[in-house]
Amino acid sequence: MAKVPPSSGDFARLFEGALEFELDPAASVGVVPAGKERRGAAVLHGDSPRLLLDRVADGDPLGLLERTSQRLSFQALLMDWHRATRRAMTYVAYLAARDRYCGDPPLSEFLDRGIDVAIESLIEEDWSADRRNEPIDPENDPYGSISLAADVDPAHARRVTLEFNLQPIALRRPLYCVLVDNKSFEEASERFGYGLDELRGHVRVMLERMLRGANTDAQLDSLLEDLERGQA
Repeated sequence: MAKVPPSSGDFARLFEGALEFELDPAASVGVVPAGKERRGAAVLHGDSPRLLLDRVADGDPLGLLERTSQRLSFQALLMDWHRATRRAMTYVAYLAARDRYCGDPPLSEFLDRGIDVAIESLIEEDWSADRRNEPIDPENDPYGSISLAADVDPAHARRVTLEFNLQPIALRRPLYCVLVDNKSFEEASERFGYGLDELRGHVRVMLERMLRGANTDAQLDSLLEDLERGQA
């Protein structure tokens, strides 16, 4: 993933009308036909995005909840997985209708592609909101877990999340391993090929960004020590 967000022009070309479809519930309304239960790629056969979204969301027959959660973990991204799943369902339905999907590429590859497109759209959406300094709805705050963990306001939590997600994946993965999966520095260092001191330095910088009140070297060193003790 690039360090900078895609331009608005790139975003429009990549996602075309899918976001508008998601935000306009009246678009392409369809009724799921009666009949035997559809399985696998057959769930995505049709040319109405709304009809396909109804199928995809009803009981989650494609397992997008679990698949999206696993995809976020694989890509080491900080993101509310319920929010990501809702967007992934929308894009999978939209892309399947647009491309008249009939099993090529294989379903697993097609779903992962749809999830990745959905994740990119959310990152771009959040960057746009951050640039405009848009307020965050307290009733629908996707950064709540970061706000609580770091004791910061939602807007700062949004910025920290964006900064984390736009780090190179080679750096995100060891940081995610330590800060999210709570693995030891030694395990993360060995798994991802970082020296211990180098990895501690990267974690320290991320903690400094997350915890705005912990600005002194002594405070940050203490936090690192607490983190390492908690992993023992």
